[in-house]
Amino acid sequence: MAYNNNFDKLVYITNLLEKYNIEYWIDSGTLLGIMRDGKLLPNDKDIDISIWEEGLSKIDPFLKEVANSDYTITKNAYRGNVFLYSLIPNNNYDNQIIIDLKIFAKSGSMIYCPSVVYREIKYKQGTLPYRLVVLVNKLIYRMRLNKHIQQYLREDRFPLSIVYRVATWYAPSEYFKSFIRHPEYSFYIPEKWREYLVFRYGDWKKPVKKWDHRTDDGGYANKTPNELLYGKQ
Repeated sequence: MAYNNNFDKLVYITNLLEKYNIEYWIDSGTLLGIMRDGKLLPNDKDIDISIWEEGLSKIDPFLKEVANSDYTITKNAYRGNVFLYSLIPNNNYDNQIIIDLKIFAKSGSMIYCPSVVYREIKYKQGTLPYRLVVLVNKLIYRMRLNKHIQQYLREDRFPLSIVYRVATWYAPSEYFKSFIRHPEYSFYIPEKWREYLVFRYGDWKKPVKKWDHRTDDGGYANKTPNELLYGKQ
């Protein structure tokens, strides 16, 4: 397969994670595209890579090198803990997609990672309340890009909670007990990747034209991590 610009980014970031001994795996739509089609999904908006929360102890030099490689880095936090780093190429105008680095924790027989979801805008488009919500969303995006401000932002607190709510990615931990290298490319995938794709996508070998992860993904729960794990907020 000939590398395209986005695939080069995937290889670069995974090589960098290995350089700093951070265990990772290719995840979600990126894993699906690579294992089914041998390439990134053409309409995917991001590259999905996951790491364990233990890897955060080694993350700072990795992030520093990424930032020095012409990327802007934003982060998302829930209850004070970072669960997502978004690596945004500074020349993103040429259709390079964002790389999402999800941070998973283990709880019993499950692994999980918070997810950010836009709150539905219930106001009619064009009205003053609608325009105010859109303005707040733009301001929050600018705040995320400011490295001095973003360290204080949390998805479950004001002002982010105005625009976002928190859900959860999850999966049985048995799929992630070991990882193997992709037989053709250099990066790591779960050894039980077939079982994992069935859990997430059902008949994963069959492309689906219309896909909404909020209703179609087996690994998505419309609950906060506490609600999913413990049945409470």
